[in-house]
Amino acid sequence: MSRTELRVDQPQPNDLVFDPLLVAGSGGGFEATLVVRVLDAEGNELLTAPVTARNLISPWQTQLELPEPPPTDRGVVEVLSSTGADESPPAVSVPVFFGTAIVPGSTSYLLHVV
Repeated sequence: MSRTELRVDQPQPNDLVFDPLLVAGSGGGFEATLVVRVLDAEGNELLTAPVTARNLISPWQTQLELPEPPPTDRGVVEVLSSTGADESPPAVSVPVFFGTAIVPGSTSYLLHVV
């Protein structure tokens, strides 16, 4: 992994996510600082949280509390790495489905194979 690469390992694109939302990846930005944003389907910001990695290439993770229920059943998890400058930071966007908006009160799902 290069010093400028940012990777999100969880959630994966189109994952069904619940509350709490677990976000994990590797890489970092200026002073190993990242920002995680969760947006609804209309692009409205549901929450923003800072995350600090140990260094520019180390793994990181955070747990976020979603609003109950999110206003739309789809959304985006964005992870932005801080650059320390007045420029748009590099970002990774992951589309997700909010399980609690689809089935209110749900906390997870169990994969059933027949």
